Amino acid sequence: MMDRSLDTLVGFAGDWHGNSQWAAIAIPALRRAGVHTLFHVGDFGIWPGDTSFIDTVEHWAKLAELTVWVTPGNHEDYDRIDELFATQPDEPAQLSEHIMLLPRGYRWEQSGRSFVSLGGAASVDYRDRTPGRSWWIQEQILPTDVERATRSGPADILITHEAPLLGTEAVARIRRMNPQGWPAETLAYARAGQELITTAAEVIKPSLHVHGHWHAPDEVQFSDGRRVYSMGMDFQSHNLAALDLTTMSWTWIDDRKVVPLR
Repeated sequence: MMDRSLDTLVGFAGDWHGNSQWAAIAIPALRRAGVHTLFHVGDFGIWPGDTSFIDTVEHWAKLAELTVWVTPGNHEDYDRIDELFATQPDEPAQLSEHIMLLPRGYRWEQSGRSFVSLGGAASVDYRDRTPGRSWWIQEQILPTDVERATRSGPADILITHEAPLLGTEAVARIRRMNPQGWPAETLAYARAGQELITTAAEVIKPSLHVHGHWHAPDEVQFSDGRRVYSMGMDFQSHNLAALDLTTMSWTWIDDRKVVPLR
């Protein structure tokens, strides 16, 4: 794996859900955009009993000389993730040669910008899933995660899977309308994580906050200058973006070979 700590152009990707077909399209598009460092915002595709997606991402990342840094989401195999972090829980864990996992609350600097990664989110459909096979209680964001993420104060860029309570209108609309009719109990379960992400963001005060989870591509800039980007999912518009760390200029990657199907 090449050292890309001095890259001034970095990429972001929304949920991929273990979709090998999309990875084979997205990674070459990132390479054409000049991206060698990719920050993935979760629901990446770490699932039990199947390595085909990881193998596919590794194949294309190696060809593209791309390093993928994953902030884990909620639909991930947290038993496997916990094993990877067992010996060094506060340091990135290597999933493959070109894929790294970021622990909750991890901080780093790159090209003069400070970053914080705070993964996890609550699955509103957890009642329909099987513990240890399609749902893991470790998905929940905990107050200790927030304490770890915020103990060093503000940072330039916050990467989360869950969205803050004050973010893009596309996410706010889904929360208001509850189009899938989730019951109050499961909405409350999810809300707890949203409140913790909001608390973290209030302390970290990022100028740029990037998240996934909601499959609701959108962006907003508030009066204090804070920007929030909600990423689209695999085969959805605005799943990929590039950020110039020198100017903090954000660009959605509009590649003619990346055709949204949903």
